[in-house]
Amino acid sequence: MSEYRVVCMQRTGSTFLTNYIKKFYNVKSEFEFLLDSHVLHNDGTLTYDKSLRYTGASLDRVLKKLDYLDETKLSELNFQLKIIPNSTMKLGIENRLTNYLKGYKILTIARNPWDSFMSIQYQKETNWEYAHNVHQGIEPRKIHYTLKEEDIIRYAINWWYDVKFISNLEPHVFDYEDLSAESLNEFFGKQVKPDHWPLGIDYKELILNYNEAYTIFNKHFAGWESALYIMGSNRNEVMG
Repeated sequence: MSEYRVVCMQRTGSTFLTNYIKKFYNVKSEFEFLLDSHVLHNDGTLTYDKSLRYTGASLDRVLKKLDYLDETKLSELNFQLKIIPNSTMKLGIENRLTNYLKGYKILTIARNPWDSFMSIQYQKETNWEYAHNVHQGIEPRKIHYTLKEEDIIRYAINWWYDVKFISNLEPHVFDYEDLSAESLNEFFGKQVKPDHWPLGIDYKELILNYNEAYTIFNKHFAGWESALYIMGSNRNEVMG
């Protein structure tokens, strides 16, 4: 049974971290379990419905899953998952979700939001063709794309919501730039081999309006660094 829960912003290495914990404890993982694509049936079986991949999370299904998670919290049915808070932002379940997370050691990852945003938009442009590199040597498609202000604004709303929610959990913060099998092995005190690697994409060379978009982005993310790096229980270590 895992004593950890990964609560992160999107495209920060959360799948790498979640998968590491899955292998560390030798348990299964449902990753973003609260999304509708992860289906909890009345008999307790779990399946994945790819057709619901982009439907988000609905209130009745999320509440049913949280009840199930509470019931199995201390049992062998407990499994690893990750939570991206803004995926349930509009459902009004902040207190319910926080209560579920009590008792767990919360882990999160600090990554420059500009890098995360470029990654998200690339994935949307390629229909999430290679969301994660599970085969070393993979060559993701090089496509050129434009970043739109409305997408920046939408991302900013989600990002600031995530930071506020996660900060209240007093998590341990890993720095994205230092996230590796070696750093996690040192933290957990165990040798685990990863099966995910960075995609290695140079987003700057792909974005047609890079400088213009970066200027707009900064208007919506003033103070992001201090907000991000002071949210953890190990803030002094992260800030150096």
